[in-house]
Amino acid sequence: MKHNDQDADDRDRPTISQPNERENKVAYTNTTTNSLFDRVRAVIAEFTERAARAKVYRTTLGELKALSNRELADLGIHRSEIKRIAYEAAYKN
Repeated sequence: MKHNDQDADDRDRPTISQPNERENKVAYTNTTTNSLFDRVRAVIAEFTERAARAKVYRTTLGELKALSNRELADLGIHRSEIKRIAYEAAYKN
């Protein structure tokens, strides 16, 4: 009889080949690929890039608007094209 009770106790214990649930959960929670820090850094980088592009747009737009019609004509640009040219300079790279 004792032999059978010991076999039953051995079946209830976790073994190396059969990890318990807690070990599985720890293994999965430690394997995240994107940490919060990485995501925050990516958001900041995207914001910085957008701000830089917007600055290029505003600067180009201001410089072209400051030119006279004669100066624009010398460059082969019509005043109606200024916004498109500024947009391309900032966002089509």
